[in-house]
Amino acid sequence: MNAANVRQYLNPEVDAESQAIIDKDSVSNVSVVAASVVFIQTVGLAFFVASRSHFGQAELSSILKVLTTIPIGLVGYFYATRLKKSESIPHRPASLLTTLLYLAFSAWAIWVSHDHYARGEQLTSFLAVELALVCFIPLRPLPGTIVTFIVYAALYAVLWQIDGARCVNAFNYVILTVVSALGMVVRFHSQLRMADALVKQQRANKLLERMTRQDGLTGLSNRTALKEDAAALLGKHVIVLMADVNYFKEINDEHGHLVGDEVLKEAAQKLRALFPEGVCYRFGGDEFLVICAGSDVFEGDTFTFHSDAIEDGEVLLSIGRAEGDLLESGELFDLMGKADASLYEIKRRTHSPEFGGHDRRRSAATR
Repeated sequence: MNAANVRQYLNPEVDAESQAIIDKDSVSNVSVVAASVVFIQTVGLAFFVASRSHFGQAELSSILKVLTTIPIGLVGYFYATRLKKSESIPHRPASLLTTLLYLAFSAWAIWVSHDHYARGEQLTSFLAVELALVCFIPLRPLPGTIVTFIVYAALYAVLWQIDGARCVNAFNYVILTVVSALGMVVRFHSQLRMADALVKQQRANKLLERMTRQDGLTGLSNRTALKEDAAALLGKHVIVLMADVNYFKEINDEHGHLVGDEVLKEAAQKLRALFPEGVCYRFGGDEFLVICAGSDVFEGDTFTFHSDAIEDGEVLLSIGRAEGDLLESGELFDLMGKADASLYEIKRRTHSPEFGGHDRRRSAATR
């Protein structure tokens, strides 16, 4: 592994979506760890006080140390709970919370270990706290490594003030520091791999959902989406519009189906612009459906636009409409039938010689 790989491992590029997942997981872990600390220390303190008939300096010192962890845990828990209520957890507050909690508990562990070491006891409290922090509250690799080395150096400096840290094997202590820092880095990368996998899965699901609900040519919603959207319209007043392209069969016959496809794409864009508050669907062939759950912007029954796909070509859309309150699910399809009947009348008028056209709807096959 070269220097570039080491730098990349210590300072990995993290996608914004993956970082959001990591922050959510870290904040959730903080709330669990902080609540656990408060509960365990409170119960432990209650048993400790109940089991003592006399409180000397040592007992009062132990009580003070336990009491110190409770406000730290409470602050961490309530702030984490507040962040979890956010629709999207902001990265900086989440990072600040995890870093401060890591430093606060590490400082407490150093304080406790100072007294234990002075009495000739092992550094069990410090090791237990650091292990828990590495497992449940990992920081980003580079700052996490720096903070870990600072914490272990601070403890060693404290022990040095007592007796030169004679009871600490310096080599083993350095190894322990490196392993703790490495554990922090590995734990973060484990989080990152899981977050990246989850993001890929979410993107694939969104793509699949979009493919099943979206018309592949025009980008409009399709009939599958219409069936799913219909339930949300109950109890609303809606305007239903059916539109299609006049003389679309002739466009295909004269210019080819590729040009016809371009015309359909342009018609879809025009409908989106005409009805920005509505939901546009490709209903089939050259026929479109628009549902507005309020007021529609365009109130005409025809719309002409210039098609870039046809040289000097003007394309005419005929638009039929119906409106009403949807009290039952079947009423939407009733309104669609009325809008389609309205469209048929408009098509018959726009295809008439008086309108400058010619009849192309003599049978259902020509629609």
